Amino acid sequence: MLDRSLNTFFSVLLAVAGLGLLGGEAHAGEVSSCSVGGGTLAFGNYQPSNGNRTTVGSVQMSCTCRGISTTTVSGSTFVALSDSPSNASRLLQNLGSTLTYGVYSDANYSNAYPSVAGSAVFSFTGNCPFGLGNSQKPLSFTTPPTFMLYGRILDVGTNLNASAGLYTGTLTLTISY
Repeated sequence: MLDRSLNTFFSVLLAVAGLGLLGGEAHAGEVSSCSVGGGTLAFGNYQPSNGNRTTVGSVQMSCTCRGISTTTVSGSTFVALSDSPSNASRLLQNLGSTLTYGVYSDANYSNAYPSVAGSAVFSFTGNCPFGLGNSQKPLSFTTPPTFMLYGRILDVGTNLNASAGLYTGTLTLTISY
């Protein structure tokens, strides 16, 4: 399986996605491109000393495949949020004020999403339908890879000195497949 990377900007308020297709010769069946899309990761208005803020969002991967026969395709997806070196330095901003926040892969907030590609692994299997030549077709996943994002702002430390309001920021979600 070839290793390709897809960078997608995932806004804390709105997720958008996508990079284009890769060309090449016809094969028995392989993933030719993938993109991610999803909803929001919105904390709402922050008020210091009003308790921790949490939110949940998700992005889902979709792929196209190419090939001249019906084929089962399997692979692994590596996910990283590369907006900062760690959860401790992820920042949201509002008119010069900043808040630190974390993004986790579990509802217990114990597994921070890594900042280095290749650190988190999700497996996928799908069917690449029959096609002619090098035609692009949607990959039919057995279970589409969905990446849950659990966000948390702790109401401690420097966050207590932040002004009240709506804070925004951008995450970069890197997926290698």
